[in-house]
Amino acid sequence: MTDDNNLNNPFWQFACDFYQIPGISASLIALQDDEALSINFILFIFYLDQQKIHSCENLLPNVKRQCEELEKCLQPLRQSRRELKKQTGFHNEYEQIKNVELKIEQRLIANIYQQSLLDAQPAMPDNSLEQRFNFISNKPYIIAKLLEIDSLSRM
Repeated sequence: MTDDNNLNNPFWQFACDFYQIPGISASLIALQDDEALSINFILFIFYLDQQKIHSCENLLPNVKRQCEELEKCLQPLRQSRRELKKQTGFHNEYEQIKNVELKIEQRLIANIYQQSLLDAQPAMPDNSLEQRFNFISNKPYIIAKLLEIDSLSRM
């Protein structure tokens, strides 16, 4: 488990900055809601690409599994938060749930970051972003959406 000193790591900073790029958050949320994909895993793929890091054979499947397991826990919390947003007089509770959700995701990202430090190597030429997208999904329309997100991030 990661201690609180490692929560504000380079992957977390990347994730926050990347998510703020116009058009990216809406695209990621659509993939999360419509395709049940983990935003954190998608962000990790983009982080590896940006850092020119080649992942060892087991890193991506292990990180994907961690993200998917956490998604099962976060889904009810996220749904409750979204329902509260629709209700009058529950703004403070909405914000509290949102903050808890972000803290859980920040801890996951810190754990992933620590794991990647142990397993990562400099990028190999054959380890393209598109090949990594196959760890997210092999559906062509999802790959196309991920490439669109990549284009937005390079503007």
